[in-house]
Amino acid sequence: MKMKRYMRAVTMLSLVALLLPCAQADDAAVELEAEEAIVGGNQGQAEVKIVEKFSGFAGDDTEALVDSLRTGSSIDYVVQVEVPVVDDDGNPVMVEVQNEDGSVSQVQKTEIVDQTITVENTVGSMGYGGVVLSLGLAQATLPEGAEYKDIVKALFDSETGQGILDMRAGKMGWGQIYAAYDLKVGEIMRQVHSARPDKPERVMKPEKAEKPERPVKPEKPVKPAKPSKP
Repeated sequence: MKMKRYMRAVTMLSLVALLLPCAQADDAAVELEAEEAIVGGNQGQAEVKIVEKFSGFAGDDTEALVDSLRTGSSIDYVVQVEVPVVDDDGNPVMVEVQNEDGSVSQVQKTEIVDQTITVENTVGSMGYGGVVLSLGLAQATLPEGAEYKDIVKALFDSETGQGILDMRAGKMGWGQIYAAYDLKVGEIMRQVHSARPDKPERVMKPEKAEKPERPVKPEKPVKPAKPSKP
C-alpha cells in the first residue's frame, strides 16, 4: 500500500515537472505579445511608450509606478490623515468647542497631514510585457478615475494577499490571474493597444475679419446744359 502511494506521488511530481516548463513558456509568450502590442520593435523607447499608454490611468505617478514594477523596488504613495496636535513637550493641545446645547467642551486639536505609505514589491523585477499585463488588468478592473492608492492596492493588497501581483508572486500564470477576474488576456490587450492617449484639444484658429465694404462713389453731378446762342 505504501509502495503504491509512493509511486503515485512520484508520478504526480513528474507530471508537475513536465508541465511547469510549458506553463513558463506560455507565460513568456504572453508577456512577449503584450510587450510587442505597446512597444513594437523600439526597445529604446519601451518605458516611454508604456508611460504614455497608461498616463491617463495612473496620472502623474505613472512613470514612478512603471519604474517600480520594472526594477522591483517598493512603491510609495501619499495619503492625508488626521493626527492629534501636541506641543513641544509632547502634551496634547486642547481647544474649546461649543456643543449643540450651548455648553462648551475641551477637545484635543487635530490637523490634516500628508503621510507616505510604502508598499513592498513582492513580485520583484518584471519585463516590459509583465508591466503591460499588470497595468492593463488593473485598468480593466478599476472604475474610471480611480485614485493612485487604489491602483497600488489592486496590484499589491497587503490585507488579502489577492492583488494582481500577489497572485503573480504566488507563481500563478497570467492566464490564471486574468481568469480569476473572469477576463481574458487577449481581450484586454486589444483594448489597451487600441486605446490612444488623450490628445490636447486643437485650438481653433480665429476667423478672418471680414473686409469692410468699399464705399460707394458719389455720382458725378450732371453738367447744366449750355444756353443756346441767340
